[in-house]
Amino acid sequence: MPTMLTLLFPVESRVTSLSISYNLATMTFGGFSPFIVTWLSHSWGVIAPGYYMFAVSAISLIAAVFFPKDQKSVKMSVASQPAE
Repeated sequence: MPTMLTLLFPVESRVTSLSISYNLATMTFGGFSPFIVTWLSHSWGVIAPGYYMFAVSAISLIAAVFFPKDQKSVKMSVASQPAE
């Protein structure tokens, strides 16, 4: 995962872009998950959190399938290039 995520951003802004996007996603989905699972359990029964996990897993699978797989789709830059 760390390697895949770093390839999404250009070298000039890689650390900032990666940290902001990763932390926002963790805050949103990780922070609200206990609330959502508790609400689903009380509203729809004990099996409802399983449906939530299935939905989140399906979204992750779709994202993984559409991730660029070839080197032409991802702009590769090397940070250790010699200075000109």
